[in-house]
Amino acid sequence: MQDTDRCLTLVNAYVGALREGFEAEAVDDKRCLIVTPFRRPDGEMVEVEAEMLPGGSFRMSDVGDSIGYLHVNGLSVTRGVLEDIKRLSRSYGVSLDGYELTIEAANQSAWGQALHSILQATLAATDLIQKRRPYERLRFEDAVEAYLVGQRAIYDPEYTVAGEVDTHRVRFHVDSGRQILIQPLSPANEPSAYSWAERWAFRFNDIKQRNREWRCFAVLDDRGDRRAVWSDRALRPLRKDASPVYWSDTSLLAAALVSESL
Repeated sequence: MQDTDRCLTLVNAYVGALREGFEAEAVDDKRCLIVTPFRRPDGEMVEVEAEMLPGGSFRMSDVGDSIGYLHVNGLSVTRGVLEDIKRLSRSYGVSLDGYELTIEAANQSAWGQALHSILQATLAATDLIQKRRPYERLRFEDAVEAYLVGQRAIYDPEYTVAGEVDTHRVRFHVDSGRQILIQPLSPANEPSAYSWAERWAFRFNDIKQRNREWRCFAVLDDRGDRRAVWSDRALRPLRKDASPVYWSDTSLLAAALVSESL
């Protein structure tokens, strides 16, 4: 047997083994779920959802599993990490749509390559878990941003909003009918907490004087010893025009992120 023939036999054996590792099941009359033989580091199989579109094209998606994997396993999924995912995905012809990796294949001849491309993008995104630093205390703003990503909130960082008197920059803005402003606060001591609370109470009041529809949240760092900095005195200024949310209990913010504006 020629050396080339041996190599082709090897390739064919590999392709055959891969073929046996794929499974597909119908989700509904237009969508199917493809379970692949590729695994993430946590042992879960990589899955792709394929949706048949009009005209015979397919839209394939990782349904947000790649970013979900990074978040659950301790990577702070910040705007910078999302940009890394976009850059890696583009190199395979894959897009980041919200928090999903997606690709469309216009006709049957492109289906196979599209599936291969989204698998490559998914594995490349998954490999970003190497950026995780498990023993490093997250900067509080990064922790809040990672929380928004985990909630699949579409947000704007460093958002500028007009008040009645002045213009203010708030760390995060979530719209989609919600009109939410989120400001993380992580002071080191009680006097600093009171000072920050007074300043942000003025800003939130000014914003709401112009538009009462804004829903303002002050997310309070109460990790470890920082819980003690949030005295009644420090919290009092915030309560008029904002909803204080302790980091140890984000249920109020979580409910707002899935609700429509009031």
